[in-house]
Amino acid sequence: MTHEDLHPGPPGPRIAPMLSVILLLVSCTAATPPPPVISAKGGEIRVSTSGGFTAVDVTSSGGIGSAALTLPDSLCRQPVVFRFHLRGLEQFVLAYGTTRFEVSLSSSDLDRPPLVTVLVAGTAVPDAADDPRFRIDISAGDPITISAPADFTPAACGEFTLSWVDFFRR
Repeated sequence: MTHEDLHPGPPGPRIAPMLSVILLLVSCTAATPPPPVISAKGGEIRVSTSGGFTAVDVTSSGGIGSAALTLPDSLCRQPVVFRFHLRGLEQFVLAYGTTRFEVSLSSSDLDRPPLVTVLVAGTAVPDAADDPRFRIDISAGDPITISAPADFTPAACGEFTLSWVDFFRR
């Protein structure tokens, strides 16, 4: 064994090509987020991102439906908004973890505040509409838009169910 075998000199010329190959492999195998997993009955669900929020769009020709969703972390790190492309919304239920969030809208008085009921581990939360964890924004336009409550954290957003009933169902 010679001195050059033990001390071959500066590593630069041999390591640079190897480093380039490693970087290329790492960049090519960068994980892309998995797509949402959606199982819907009685309607169609589309999930998209736009303007710094995640939109869950619901269409339902029959007016009654439900869905189970699993969203990747990247979609849960921003505010979530539910948009119902329906003629009216008698009831909306969002269930995540041990929380069940129910919203009922008036069909005749759109200025009337929604009835909000929140159950955590089966127990009703008193004055849930005034609790910042469960405060929501609702727009009764087309589509009917409901923001997810602050309690709908990225951990809760991962797996959840929702259901809806249109006032004017067929």
